[in-house]
Amino acid sequence: MIFYINDNYIFKTKKKGKNINLIFKNNCIKNFNKNYIEVLNDNNIITPKCNFCNSDIDIEIEYTINENIINIYGVTFKNYYCYGKNESCSGRLFNPNSVDFVSKAYKLDRESALKKIKSRNKSPFYKENHKTIEEYSNYQKRNLDFFMNKFGDDGFNKYEIYLEKLKFGTSFDGFCKKNQNVDIDLLKNEWKIIQNKKDNSSLEYFISICDNESDAIELFKEKIKKTKNDLNSYISKYGIDEGTKKYNNKIEKYKNSMIEYYKSDRIKTTSYSQEASTFFDNLIIELNKINIFNNCNYKYKENEIGIYNEDSKTCYFYDFYIPEYNLIIEYNGLRYHPKTLNDDFKNIGDKDIKYFYNRDKMKMELAIKNGFKYLIVWEDDNEIEKIIKKIINICTH
Repeated sequence: MIFYINDNYIFKTKKKGKNINLIFKNNCIKNFNKNYIEVLNDNNIITPKCNFCNSDIDIEIEYTINENIINIYGVTFKNYYCYGKNESCSGRLFNPNSVDFVSKAYKLDRESALKKIKSRNKSPFYKENHKTIEEYSNYQKRNLDFFMNKFGDDGFNKYEIYLEKLKFGTSFDGFCKKNQNVDIDLLKNEWKIIQNKKDNSSLEYFISICDNESDAIELFKEKIKKTKNDLNSYISKYGIDEGTKKYNNKIEKYKNSMIEYYKSDRIKTTSYSQEASTFFDNLIIELNKINIFNNCNYKYKENEIGIYNEDSKTCYFYDFYIPEYNLIIEYNGLRYHPKTLNDDFKNIGDKDIKYFYNRDKMKMELAIKNGFKYLIVWEDDNEIEKIIKKIINICTH
């Protein structure tokens, strides 16, 4: 057999057989003391590299055959992954059925990667392979009832073992055990990346991928609405006691995520009008006289009070709060706060008068529903001094 690459003579061999690829690979070593990839590259056939570690990947030569003459004109390959032949390849750390892995191994965008995953996976673990959502949901459950039904009296012990394995498998120690031959520093970096990617339901995640705060919050709220994590689903998965506890912890974590973000980031960029600042400055002077201001929540302390609305999954924040008397004070400028739906009000962006009016109404109703006293000061109020005296009177009687 005589081998050519793009019509250039390479070598001649007496070997014969159907496996042309194997014959070519073996003779590259024999004739040139080089592997077949080096020989191909030397003859202007560029071979692909692993998209994770840039090492060589498995390829097959493409050729024409005429009697005993083989002319190689290209290569074919499955994807851009070395399949872990390079022990330090970061591709080994990915789930091969993840969008991140498939998009990189096949050089696809995320949408195309997801379609590829769905088309090739027939496992019952995937929702698309079940006739109904209920059927899929029942298959996925691994709660105590599942183990009791399957193992009888030994179900509880099996369930405890399952939880321990699950906990270890998702820990850094478990991650290291799965990848014992990989450098520890690389593992630490990859673990950090994986944990960040898992956090795709937090407010901080949406802030990191959005250009502005309002878009981030809207996407965050949409994610919460679409995720089926209501109390009933938690009870179904974990039982009444454990499910209720986990659900309440989730709600508390969500509230804190919203409130802490606003306390640390939003307040630093919140702009108060000159009129509002003047009003609260004068109020603070009077409150200091009766030793109350130190306990108040206000922008100067970067901790406006926030109240979480269970129905809309939103936190509302208020200008001024005197905890000793459970009194919230809002200063409403007429630019963003219409008094009625009949006001002469100019739309702001895509938001109309109805949006701002209903938002203020919701804030007030939420505060009152949660037991707060509520006072609104309007920008066009002419008797500011009387209003301040009224507040001081509330605090001293």
